[in-house]
Amino acid sequence: MAKLINISWLLITGLQLHSQDVIIQPPLFNSFGCNEFTQTYSATVSNFSQVTFNVNALVEIFYSTANQNGSAKVAEVTIRTNGGISIGPGVTIFDKSTFQTLGTVNVNFQDRSFESMIRDAKCLPPGSYEICFYLYPEGNGESPTQGNFLTRTCYVRTAENFSPLLLVTPFDRDTLSVDLPLFSWTAITPVNMSAFYTIEIVELFGRQTPFEAFRSNPVFYKGSRLASNIHQYPIISRPFNPCSTYAWRVIYNSRGGFDNSAFTKPDDILIDSKLWTFHTACDEEDEDDDDEVVEENLFRVYHDISDFNNPTAVLRLNDYELNLIIDNSYQTEEGFEFKIFSDSDLITTATCCSYNSTDANQSSVVSYGENKFVFDLDELGLEVRKIYRIVIDDYKLKRSLNFIIELK
Repeated sequence: MAKLINISWLLITGLQLHSQDVIIQPPLFNSFGCNEFTQTYSATVSNFSQVTFNVNALVEIFYSTANQNGSAKVAEVTIRTNGGISIGPGVTIFDKSTFQTLGTVNVNFQDRSFESMIRDAKCLPPGSYEICFYLYPEGNGESPTQGNFLTRTCYVRTAENFSPLLLVTPFDRDTLSVDLPLFSWTAITPVNMSAFYTIEIVELFGRQTPFEAFRSNPVFYKGSRLASNIHQYPIISRPFNPCSTYAWRVIYNSRGGFDNSAFTKPDDILIDSKLWTFHTACDEEDEDDDDEVVEENLFRVYHDISDFNNPTAVLRLNDYELNLIIDNSYQTEEGFEFKIFSDSDLITTATCCSYNSTDANQSSVVSYGENKFVFDLDELGLEVRKIYRIVIDDYKLKRSLNFIIELK
């Protein structure tokens, strides 16, 4: 019995002696930046001896917020391999670029709410993290937390939260009256000297949503490395197209590129804003042309539906009247059906009983040749600044066009 006690004492003493030769250096955290969960079990191990150790790693992670009394264990991470991880003389790095070569990483979450936050976000949630990193001998069944470890280090790291990034001007769905608009948003606090703003603008086509436009369309304008939360559209940039809709957003980034030791590293997104849209005014020449058409057509502007074959084209209306020219190449029809859709949802179906400007009375007759109809949209409950699609079936040919109501 005495021999067994002496052997155990010698093993523990030997481990403690070696622990002075093997040092674990914890990773650096950016208190006001984006820290990934893998950083909690990353480390740099320095072996100052001439001995190679075969060990496995255990990392305990405790988490607390300002609203909690004390910290709670939220995760336990093991990094191991058969035969142990070889820690030779010099430096061994534990991070997400080397985990695959070192061994198998197993993350055991012990708090469901914390696990949910980690899986839904790239960055660690704000709070205080107490982390203990153990290296323990391979093949020993005892827990390293009970003292059977080669070396360990425990440290505390804090992740702070940013203030929200809110867009200010131009307001959502505004119509611009200037060529060089001023964009502004709320400043992020606390100030991070290694971070900057990026503004991106894309043009919307057809019935695209802002999200779809950012996902599939080329960027119309991008301003990078902005230190201020106010940015005027540059005069040297290409002008906005008239009668168009654009979406914009602002991103708060940490520096990558040539400001980083690895210059190919992309910028990290710390926080981004919601997506807002704005509209551009129509050309004055177009408005003058419309005025001339109004005088020639009894104070109404008529649009030839055949001019809107492009499925992404959108007709902008200033009121709840949709005035269309329908050219009928066939014999006279007694009526036709029209449908109005919002996205893929059918809003209404009806037989046309609109005004035909060639007759004094209300009529739905489609005569041979050019016909002019007025569709009264006022009773359909359509929303302003929302794109709809009207589909007209005159028994011979289905015609359609997108329109949006913009009251002025």
